[in-house]
Amino acid sequence: MDALLFPALVLGAMYFLLIRPQQKRAKTQRNLLAQLEVGDEVITVGGIIGRIVELHDRELVIESGSTQLRLVRGSIGSKIEPESSAEPEGSAEIEDLDGPGSPLS
Repeated sequence: MDALLFPALVLGAMYFLLIRPQQKRAKTQRNLLAQLEVGDEVITVGGIIGRIVELHDRELVIESGSTQLRLVRGSIGSKIEPESSAEPEGSAEIEDLDGPGSPLS
């Protein structure tokens, strides 16, 4: 009986440490792709930031600057949520990276 206990514990640990978190991430990604709408700002898995201008079953078109890119839905890595702060854009303070104590000084 003891010979079966250790492998069962190892398999149980692998399930909770590896398989279950991966399934949660996959479910979250499926939900993200299903909820995309025209006008959403997204980041592709390649790092391109753009706004969705067309949306079809398996593909979409994003606009990044003056360029339009046709992509499959699965290439969307994340959605950028709009800022809800009362500050106007560009008025945030910029951190002084060259100040005293910085590695550049």
